[in-house]
Amino acid sequence: MDLIILGPSSSGKTSLANFIASKYSLPIFNCDSIQIYKNLDFLSNKPKFISQEIVEEEIISYTERTLALDLGKYKNFIFSAYVDRRDFVSNQTCNINKILLLIDEIFSSSKSDMIVSDKVVNFLFDIKDPGQNYSTHTFELDLTRIVKKFNIYSKIIVGGSVYYAFNYLFGLNREINSDFTCSTCSNISEWSKDELINFLYDNDPQILEFIDIKNRRRLESAARFVLATSKKYSEEYFRKVQPKRNFFIILIYPIDREEYYKHLDNVIEKRFNSDSFNELEKLIYLYGHEIIPWLNKISYEYRYFLSIYTKAKDEKTTSYIDLSKLRPLYAEYLTELKYKEHQYAKRQITFLRRLERKLKENLEIRATNYKNLAI
Repeated sequence: MDLIILGPSSSGKTSLANFIASKYSLPIFNCDSIQIYKNLDFLSNKPKFISQEIVEEEIISYTERTLALDLGKYKNFIFSAYVDRRDFVSNQTCNINKILLLIDEIFSSSKSDMIVSDKVVNFLFDIKDPGQNYSTHTFELDLTRIVKKFNIYSKIIVGGSVYYAFNYLFGLNREINSDFTCSTCSNISEWSKDELINFLYDNDPQILEFIDIKNRRRLESAARFVLATSKKYSEEYFRKVQPKRNFFIILIYPIDREEYYKHLDNVIEKRFNSDSFNELEKLIYLYGHEIIPWLNKISYEYRYFLSIYTKAKDEKTTSYIDLSKLRPLYAEYLTELKYKEHQYAKRQITFLRRLERKLKENLEIRATNYKNLAI
């Protein structure tokens, strides 16, 4: 059984996953496109690991078992639960207490042996160096390989990269997520954003209604697919398929959106400390200034904190040692970052709704088939 936990930024996904993993001895698979990278720790909100080791050429990260959960942090969140059992999908909307009862009902008799003393086993953290490419297709291949290698049945997949889980769950779009290497699209990374948009407008205008046109990586993926296959990205992306069997998916939504945004703002404020700037300095030391353009693309937090770090260094504004002086000087950066994070969280929620529509489609398909079978 796959337990997939998805939600917007800072919605308590990791804490919930670690609690469930601790209670039922389940392994966790990271589904966050930033946390797969080494040395991107503090700003990515990566879990704190007790230790790491390489087993059968796979990096295993260990977190401490947690047998208590702070239920208060979930008071502003509602859960949509979809369970595929006995060839039929059921769903319900519930609070944290109900979701824990549902989890206990499903996993109480299916404990795995993926437990090491007082540690929880985690896969797919720190598997890439910053600057390396990683795609949804690669995620699916990596997860499938590890499951087979360690003979894993029940597992938890958790993270903020909904695309990764979406494609793994439905087993679709392998072609559109492949890393194409064709002569016609070899120079696509040199195209301007306007050139990418114009190309898609001429060849597949429907996809522009769904992907974030501000996200260059999404534009490049769509254009590369069209060039390499002579097919429409939108037709492949939205074709109807049924998800893989034996899944339990939990989608987390904020009840009060404004309250949730205030929570995000507090998270950003807490990250304005020496740990963030030390991390950036370490990354530049390890990988050189060539890593800066990549960091600017990887997430809004890295982009804006890097801007503050660079500006403070250039202006010799006491570096980042005296943060009380640094904060008011660069308050506009934090204000803009908060706005960007609100927008990003909104897009995450929109995509979760889209995923939920896919799941409801599947529920209707199963219900129709079940009715026909009964007749």
